[in-house]
Formats: sequence, structure tokens, C-alpha cells
Amino acid sequence: MHGATGNGWPRPLFNRSSRHRARLLTFHLL
Repeated sequence: MHGATGNGWPRPLFNRSSRHRARLLTFHLL
């Protein structure tokens, strides 16, 4: 499921979500 395309999961959206989640996590850690 990592870097897999054609799985019905929009890569751009997934990437955006991942980045947003990472940012939120960093903010929480800070």
C-alpha cells in the first residue's frame, strides 16, 4: 500500500494527507 498506484487511493490526496498529518504530529511534539 506504500507508493502503490491503481489501488483506488489518490496518490496526490494521500501525499497531502500524509504531509498534513506529519505537520500536525510535529506541532504536537513541539
